[in-house]
Amino acid sequence: MKSPLSQDYKIFHDHVFGDYRHGLPDEEMCTRLAGTEREKAEELVLLAIKKHPKDERPIIAASYLKTEAAVPMLETIIAGPKDHAHPRIRIYSAWAFFRISGDKKYLRILTDGADSSKTSDTGVRCNALSLLSDFGNEKVVVDVLLHALLDTQPLVSPTAHLTLLKIFHDDFTMSNLLKDRDYAMSTNGWSNIAQEVSLRWSS
Repeated sequence: MKSPLSQDYKIFHDHVFGDYRHGLPDEEMCTRLAGTEREKAEELVLLAIKKHPKDERPIIAASYLKTEAAVPMLETIIAGPKDHAHPRIRIYSAWAFFRISGDKKYLRILTDGADSSKTSDTGVRCNALSLLSDFGNEKVVVDVLLHALLDTQPLVSPTAHLTLLKIFHDDFTMSNLLKDRDYAMSTNGWSNIAQEVSLRWSS
């Protein structure tokens, strides 16, 4: 008699392969899986990336599961013609490649995705800005985020702000500066904060 699937596995399956209304998978729902259920999850994730490369959810799951067998598949998506993969998928693939391999060689895909001069889709830009938090306080990352902090497009500045807070959460001075809402809402507030963060961070 087959063992029933755990509730953890069902939640994972719904978020990765079910209706999009379940939302995207998060790290905890992936890392909770163990034993044969984790093996089964990884097998299905790899199959989904191969057969349905336009769905970001298996790519996200592979990153959290640290599925090394997904790395060549992700590189195939990244290296393929740009019109064959939506910019969002290329961004998630570059991010997942880094999370699994530790190699930052595709960081440029995310920084370009966050750049208003290279990406007109606000949703894609916000995806890229949010995922940049995993790359830490690399100069190019912080520069891109500070530039986005001054953006007038809805959601872009708040996303950059949250990402900067994640990156500098252990830096008391930077964190307090970024949390200073009164200063931010003053005339030229975000501009002043961006300048101050840039000066303090680079000193």
